Amino acid sequence: MKKSIQILLVLFCSSASAQNYIEGFVHTSNLGDYHKKKANLISSDYLLLTTDNNYLLEYPKDLELLIGKYCKIYGHEIVTDQWLFACKVFSVDSIVKIEYKYQNLNNEAAIVSIKNYHKATYDKIQLDTLSGKIIRYHRSSPDISGDYAVKIDTPIPFQSEGDDEPLQLYKIPLNHLDHDMLFNLESKFVSKQQVTLIGYLYSGYGHMLYMQVIEIY
Repeated sequence: MKKSIQILLVLFCSSASAQNYIEGFVHTSNLGDYHKKKANLISSDYLLLTTDNNYLLEYPKDLELLIGKYCKIYGHEIVTDQWLFACKVFSVDSIVKIEYKYQNLNNEAAIVSIKNYHKATYDKIQLDTLSGKIIRYHRSSPDISGDYAVKIDTPIPFQSEGDDEPLQLYKIPLNHLDHDMLFNLESKFVSKQQVTLIGYLYSGYGHMLYMQVIEIY
């Protein structure tokens, strides 16, 4: 009886340990020193984008070579009472780069919601089209998408509040739709292919011009 209980405990512990990982795309977090200090974080310069949450990665090593890559990260979640831009915190033990498998999600409802939002907020019905090359970008904040941008040949004039004259924008940060799109953006960046993006241009954080991408060609 005692031996059976020991075996069950070993199986339970092994199962719990095996589940102690998260999967997603690695990107920079742009978490400021003020918020790091408030939450007693040492690094957290990188972010893991999972399908459910964004995780600030507590890891002292440089992850620059893994930016844009899909990884499985072992470790444990750190509980904090500090607000960190709706992100969770994960203490990293080890990182393994793995193959991404397309999820092929049905985004029809999400796209309808995006279209309704832009119609109600900006009175926009017509979709915008941009052509150029995908480049890496750094999000303005951990909770604001913008890990990639499109570099265009012909600039877009954009004037925000307080500007005396329009700025000529050559780089437009991109808001992705899902993980499949994130993978496609990374692939287009690596291949340096010319792409066509369809979506909505809108004024976002910091009076910047962003694009909510719906399709990539």
